[in-house]
Amino acid sequence: MQKRIVTARQLDLGGERYIHSELPATKPTKDPILELQLSMATSSINHEYARMEFDETIDRERREELLIYMDDCRSKYSDARAQLCLMSPTTVEKFEEDLSFQKRATLQQFHA
Repeated sequence: MQKRIVTARQLDLGGERYIHSELPATKPTKDPILELQLSMATSSINHEYARMEFDETIDRERREELLIYMDDCRSKYSDARAQLCLMSPTTVEKFEEDLSFQKRATLQQFHA
């Protein structure tokens, strides 16, 4: 039996409220390789967005915050990468190639 998560979105129609939307539950992944890849991708993209903001920000305090944040992103990426290298060394190179391609394709929109 699949559990269902009920999300509530109230619609106000002429003074009456209706609850809408029932979504199937999704199970969090238990695949450690996938979890590490997700951590690498998330920290890498977060770093890029922070770097872009850093380049455009003149506020010294905000730039300091961004430097700390980018350092944290680098640390998370490095930690996940090191673990992935231990678990599946062949996966790392291919994943980083794919991640690099995705970043170029996605972030290119902001520089166009």
